[in-house]
Amino acid sequence: EGLKRENISQIIHSAALLPGPGISLDKYYNANVSSTQRLLDWCSNRNIAQVIFISTLSVFGEKPEENTLIEKICPKPISHYGISKFMAEMLIRMELRESGIQASIVRFPSIVGKNASDGIVCHFYECAKHNKDIEVFSKGERHRYLLHISGVVKIILQLLEKKESLGDYEMFFGGSCDSMSVFDI
Repeated sequence: EGLKRENISQIIHSAALLPGPGISLDKYYNANVSSTQRLLDWCSNRNIAQVIFISTLSVFGEKPEENTLIEKICPKPISHYGISKFMAEMLIRMELRESGIQASIVRFPSIVGKNASDGIVCHFYECAKHNKDIEVFSKGERHRYLLHISGVVKIILQLLEKKESLGDYEMFFGGSCDSMSVFDI
């Protein structure tokens, strides 16, 4: 109700149920897809110019055969989290297609920073902090992209500032060109 009185023209949709053990598809669907639909419904009756959706590289599941991720590769999620984020992406694309609202999807890798509570870096840190073994798969050779939260903020600010130069629907990968092996992390 309080948002009805606000003059909001741009939305950054970053709300999500993050990956965790034992979370059902229903919970992911309600948190990541149904909440997105409610937000889009809310936007439809207002003068919203842009929606930026924070997504994830988890929509791709396993590493593609080409060994390089590009925006045109078809997602093949293998987790409930990845499926729910991909469904939310497609919902945004469908619902905003003819709305006049600019939609940008940004797929981020693992995000790191002071208050991060999820991801490989946090997991390794917690294991080390509690003197537990750190289990490393694929001999530690698999590479991961990590992005500091300051880089995430910079990308989002650029999308907000450059809204006029964006197409009706844009898909971006947010991240660095540098990866680290799991062993190096």
